[in-house]
Amino acid sequence: SNNKFYGTIPLLLCNLPEVTIFNVLNNSFEGSIPSCIGSNLQKTKELNLSHNTLITGSIPKSFSQLIELEKIILTGNNQMTGSIPQEMCSNNNNLKKLDMKYSDIAGTALQCSCCS
Repeated sequence: SNNKFYGTIPLLLCNLPEVTIFNVLNNSFEGSIPSCIGSNLQKTKELNLSHNTLITGSIPKSFSQLIELEKIILTGNNQMTGSIPQEMCSNNNNLKKLDMKYSDIAGTALQCSCCS
């Protein structure tokens, strides 16, 4: 976090299948979240993309493949839209924290039984 990264989220980050904590908090990433993060980072337990205010688009449905995921934090991404993919909740028994404050993502953590 706080690395002063900017631009789009590099697809190179999708080639790190052993990553357990993916934290790019407080950078200046822009554009959409690559779907390969969900499909390739299978061992990720914590995903924090917070406060990258230029991230756009929705949560990729591929996030439902992150079955080890315990925390997803997307707060402060004011350009994000869409809703929480229901598969993300139903496919993951480990999910304990789903934080999307200050984003335009429809729905709340109550959509997931994990986080009510």
